[in-house]
Amino acid sequence: RMYPPRVSPDGARIAWVQARERNGFPGVAINELVSLNMSSGKTTTLSPTNSDVFSQPPAWQNNTTLLYPADGKIHRVNVDNLSATTIPFAATLPLATDRYRKTIPLAFSQTDQPVLGIVDPVMLSDGSIVFTALGDLWQLNADGTLTQLTDDKYVERDLSVSPDGTTVAYIGDRDGSMQIWLRDMTTGTETRVTERSSGPRYPVLSPDRSRLAYQQVGPIGTQDFTVRVLDLATGKSRKQRGSPKIWPGRMAWSADGKYIIVAELHKAGRATDGRNRLVRIDIARDTFDVIELPEGLSPDAGPVSNPSGSALALVIDGSPVSYTH
Repeated sequence: RMYPPRVSPDGARIAWVQARERNGFPGVAINELVSLNMSSGKTTTLSPTNSDVFSQPPAWQNNTTLLYPADGKIHRVNVDNLSATTIPFAATLPLATDRYRKTIPLAFSQTDQPVLGIVDPVMLSDGSIVFTALGDLWQLNADGTLTQLTDDKYVERDLSVSPDGTTVAYIGDRDGSMQIWLRDMTTGTETRVTERSSGPRYPVLSPDRSRLAYQQVGPIGTQDFTVRVLDLATGKSRKQRGSPKIWPGRMAWSADGKYIIVAELHKAGRATDGRNRLVRIDIARDTFDVIELPEGLSPDAGPVSNPSGSALALVIDGSPVSYTH
């Protein structure tokens, strides 16, 4: 990514701040200050390698001197010899503390409270529901009793259940980074199945439980997630290079395990924000086609497949809708 460039007063140079290294989701970058000599076409990096250059355009003080913020300070650099100095400054911020009364937020008070933020509910074949609350996995049994499946300082999320209801897939950071885990709902055994440098999202098992599809973040960390398919027997993960780049969201397998359906944010041009559409990824051919919804409807979220993989549930205009494919 490049931030707005600035032209020197004599028009001989252009300077700008650009991303030197991206750290993945959520798109945090390490920046550098760069100048371009219009006559020679030579590009020069003006900021030190280990500096934290702010994501702001620089300012020309004269034809050879630039001002830019980095490391919490204002710096002056000469574009000819790269000599640099720091401009000292101080600011006084008056703060009236006599009116402040310390209070304890409700979230940290030692009282019983209703649990909010219940997410990712999935239903098992026995009628029970597994979901995430307070960063842990819970199971609401068919008889109304509640069982806590995990109880640790880590977070579990992005749940999905295998078609036969025996395995729950989710992501968790108990080993230091977000990875995909499988939980056997009969034995309670949990197994990590990925070891990715950038955290995977939204795992979903194939109908026969032999493969697992998930989404992998790209260098930007927003609208550049790609689909990968993991063979659970061999441990090999394959990138579906023919799939469109997407925002992270739920996916569904077809009943025969040949396709993956996902909502893609499609932009018709730079002047539009785009609209969601369903795409079907052919895993073997590594291609995709668009699934046209009736009346030009645009999916908000989903899709989620029924156990047989023959129908999808998705949210359109804030309402749940079923779709048979």
